[in-house]
Amino acid sequence: MIYTVSDFMNSYAQSMRLLAGAGGLSRAIGQVGILDYELMPGLKTRYQRVNFEPGQLVLSTFLYARDDPWLIGEAVKYLVGRGTSGLVIKNVLHLDIPDSTLRYANARDFPLFLTTHDDFFFDTVIAQVDRRVAELADASFAQNELDLMTREPASREVVRTHALRLNPSFGEEHVAVYVAEPPSQAGLAQALARYHESRLFGLRCLLAPYDDGLLYVASADSDVVNGRAQLDELVSVLRADVLEHEVTAPVGVSCVHFDLGQMGDAVLEARRSALVARRRGGGTVHYADLGVLRALLPCARDAQVNAWADSVLEPLRSFDAETGSSLLQTLEAYCDADESVEAAARALGQHPNTIRYRLGKIASVCGLSYKSHAQMEQLSIARKIALCQELLAQ
Repeated sequence: MIYTVSDFMNSYAQSMRLLAGAGGLSRAIGQVGILDYELMPGLKTRYQRVNFEPGQLVLSTFLYARDDPWLIGEAVKYLVGRGTSGLVIKNVLHLDIPDSTLRYANARDFPLFLTTHDDFFFDTVIAQVDRRVAELADASFAQNELDLMTREPASREVVRTHALRLNPSFGEEHVAVYVAEPPSQAGLAQALARYHESRLFGLRCLLAPYDDGLLYVASADSDVVNGRAQLDELVSVLRADVLEHEVTAPVGVSCVHFDLGQMGDAVLEARRSALVARRRGGGTVHYADLGVLRALLPCARDAQVNAWADSVLEPLRSFDAETGSSLLQTLEAYCDADESVEAAARALGQHPNTIRYRLGKIASVCGLSYKSHAQMEQLSIARKIALCQELLAQ
């Protein structure tokens, strides 16, 4: 992940304001430097090497421009030519920033900031930004932050803190999309490179490796998505632009959330939906479509819930183990086929009468008949709890 000018701006929003160059907020920051006297008339020709490089955020007090504020404009032109990411001015002398400088910065999408508090100390900012750049470059950083965000129970304040560490530019409304397919190191690097060139890349978005897959979060202050069609379009773009038309990859989509403190929930929803998609052989699964699984997943680890489900299914597991039969597989197929004998038979490659025989055997083994709605409901819920346990174990 990269550290952008937008991230920097949001991290120090209480200490500075943007003067010009809003079109350059997506510029990456690799390091921070200080402009002191290097460009001062009479001295600048004495330097054989000037320490301003592409991707560098520059800080300056412009003390040397106290008698000629136009030197600020000359410095901005020079820094733009060097490919630096932006300029932060600590205006200790309260110099007037020439309008021509602001127009030039806007024309070149070169972010120009003015500090608003005296406690904006260069040494502290340099150390903090260097640390953030190093953190974001660490492959384990996103994993650790997401783990802390999704660890239960995590308050909304804790989740918000870790979300903003991942991306200080996140907006409140957000949706998470998870691809449950582990990329190789080379594949991950290629996907991240394609992402930065894709339509999905944005200041308020994130793509990061997470739990042997890829997590994408899109956020905004409002209207990040507007209905199912837009969510499906987002997934289509992800497959086409980032996954290179990988239409079979299992993808899970969370519900849309309206509070950044709920991002942990969104991540869990997307991941669990993707695991369901993987169990189905691929495709896209929306958390909103999981039905009763949405109610069962949060309590699937409860001891009493597990004990009840085991009391229903354990006789079938034992019978299958002792006889080599497939009663539990048949029950799963029947439940997945919306309790249709014919659909379950097609899924298992069996004759419908074979499925009916096995379902009858299930009734004799565990005492619950598929012909009784109340008894079949117990079998179905027990199977769904077992499925939730499998998903949560992954």
